[in-house]
Order: sequence, then structure tokens, then C-alpha cells
Amino acid sequence: MKLAVFDIDGTLTAKHSLEYTFVGFLFRNKPWLAVMQLWRWPITYLSLRGKDFAIYRNKSYLKGFSETQLTALVEEFAKTLPAQLSPFSIDLFTKVKAQPETEILLLSGTLEPLAEALAKYLGIRRYVAAALETQDGVYTGRAIGIFPRGQSKVTALENYLSEQQLHYEKISAYADHAGDQYLLSHVDEAHMVNPDATLRRYGLARSWRLEEPSRTK
Repeated sequence: MKLAVFDIDGTLTAKHSLEYTFVGFLFRNKPWLAVMQLWRWPITYLSLRGKDFAIYRNKSYLKGFSETQLTALVEEFAKTLPAQLSPFSIDLFTKVKAQPETEILLLSGTLEPLAEALAKYLGIRRYVAAALETQDGVYTGRAIGIFPRGQSKVTALENYLSEQQLHYEKISAYADHAGDQYLLSHVDEAHMVNPDATLRRYGLARSWRLEEPSRTK
């Protein structure tokens, strides 16, 4: 068996991160949230734009939501997924998924419920994302465990494989951002999907595969 690891934000999504568009969805479609959670918005904005892992772990805009409430919101948000995904990347994903004896794993710093919804939409079952802390069925506004971003994606991947007792003959990875260089360096076969300039330079120097629309013509 082979494993193909796909990043989500910027790799499968066409523009913004999945969480960023989810936050926008909440504020556009749930006016009452704009009133109740408005004071937390600056922290939320920093968590989606910042560089510090402590900031990324801050999910204060979700504080006070019950698991049932968030599940219902994510189910509604999932209806917008087709419009958020890159047609080129989804075509690539579909081709990889169709390869014999190949499993796919989504690996991302997005919220775990969002990764689960995307996995369901794509017809796969494996995903690793940012786990959210709950107390008595209510979200605390904090991410817990290994936050799968940058170099930590390697740790998150290895922990998942170990916990699930999974062994693969070959592991490939598909990603777009400079921070994914650690993951791409770790696997057997690296694919840069519409990479940013930094990852492009880094990957081409290592003969990594380049996946972008112009390469298909």
C-alpha cells in the first residue's frame, strides 16, 4: 500500500485557508455571532494571519460553542466546499486517489471538524488536523495536542501512523507553502502544488515534482 498526504490550505483550496473562510461564513450568515463574538475577532484575525504557534492555537472565537452547535455549523458550511476548492488541485487529487493501492491522508493545521467535513466530501476517511479542547461538551477556545503546521506536521504524521499501526511501502506528499518543506523532505516523493516562491526555489533545487496548471499543457 501507498500513502498520499495532502495539505489543505492553498493546496486543495483555491484562495483562503479553510478556517479563514469558515470564520467569514460565521460572521456573514450568523449575525448573532457577530454580536456575541465581536470582541474576540481581533484575536481570531491574528490567529489566522500570525506567525506565532501560540497565536495559531488560540481559537477563542469558538469558546462557548457546544459540540452539537459546532457540528451543525460545520455541516452547513460544508455545502460551500465545492466553491472553495481549486479545480486543478481537485483534478490532481482525483487522479492520485484513483491510483491502485493508494490511501490518502489530509494533513493540515485547519480545525479538525473542518478537515473531517472535507474528508467526507472528498470520499476519504483519514485526516489529521488541529484538535480542539472541550470541557463538558463545550469548546474552550484552545487547540490541543500537536499543532500540524510547519515542522510539526512531520511529528503529527509519524504519531498518526504509529497510533493507527499503519505501514506503507511509499509515502508521497502534496503541498504549496514554504513551511511544508519539512513534510516534503520527510516523505519518499515530494510534490509542490502551485507553490509559493520560496518553496519553488527550495524544491526545484532538490528535483521535487512541480504540479501546476501550466505544466499540464
